[in-house]
Amino acid sequence: MYSLSVTGNINVIGESILANCKDNAIVANSGHFDAEIDLDYLKKNCNRVDRIRPFVEQYFMKDGRRINVLAEGRACKPRRRRGPSCKLLWT
Repeated sequence: MYSLSVTGNINVIGESILANCKDNAIVANSGHFDAEIDLDYLKKNCNRVDRIRPFVEQYFMKDGRRINVLAEGRACKPRRRRGPSCKLLWT
């Protein structure tokens, strides 16, 4: 599962989506603001967070699922180059 928000609205990828994500889902934001993913919900409902590679945090949810967030929920630009990657727009 891959969810990408490009709306510029707050918590577009919120509790209703995050609570139903499959294990190892990828969540990203490509809109103008960094409030599109409800990171507070993830932090409250996870046991730990690991940085598994540059620009990818993996949230280990209390129910055993893992949710991968690209670029700390900030605006990123997905692109293909030998596989998926993420380049921050604000750098």
